Amino acid sequence: MSCSVIAFSNQKGGVGKSTSVVATAGCLLSRGYSVLVIDTDPQATASSYMVPDFEQQEEGREASLYHLIMDENLSVPDSIVHTTSGDLITASFLLYDMDRLGVGTSAIKEIVDEVRAQYDFVLIDTPPNLGWLQTAALEATDYIVIPTKATAQSIRGIPTFFDTVYYVQNTNPELRILGFLITMSSKRVRACKAIAGELETIAQQMGCQVFPEWIRLAEGLFGESEAMHTNVFQMHRKNNALKDYEAFVDALVKAVK
Repeated sequence: MSCSVIAFSNQKGGVGKSTSVVATAGCLLSRGYSVLVIDTDPQATASSYMVPDFEQQEEGREASLYHLIMDENLSVPDSIVHTTSGDLITASFLLYDMDRLGVGTSAIKEIVDEVRAQYDFVLIDTPPNLGWLQTAALEATDYIVIPTKATAQSIRGIPTFFDTVYYVQNTNPELRILGFLITMSSKRVRACKAIAGELETIAQQMGCQVFPEWIRLAEGLFGESEAMHTNVFQMHRKNNALKDYEAFVDALVKAVK
């Protein structure tokens, strides 16, 4: 089976993007797929989720995504951290400097190309802003999932994000938006249902979909998993949000495989 590279991307923060990356990785891993997560967000939320004591170790870490980009002698396989939620190339606060360093935006693609034959899925967590990191991540990507809350504020920047996608398609013409993943929202709330209707219209115009599976809020469960740095799908808990992610991954695998 060929590798699928999927970026979870939205220029709006606080929409469950990093949680969705880690949960999706854990779900895929529990099904027997090989998974690599690449954390391109300098906030390093996914890295903190997956690696014990990441914050305490970060300052002395010399094998992050930043170091891979800047040090041509550093090996990609030697920089991968093995965790219960999948393999990981960690982020670093040093990634904040990428916009001013003048590095070519193909840098992340070169890293992905070196290891993609070893994985069924590569999931990329992108920063919540437009710039070098998001552009470079999308150049390395086959597919995009756009996590968003069903709120007016969360979807306001979507047209600008689409402009970035159009720009990147000049160098990565195979890049495809799979659809919107609604997170941290309830179908019982009338305002959320109205925003979901707007997303359906946008998706039709863009030739993608709104995934029918909404991810319900489950801060306690994912907070516990994060604190324990444990694959949430190995905790054997009965939780609606886990069922939501299971259903989403069913649709995701069907869409790309």
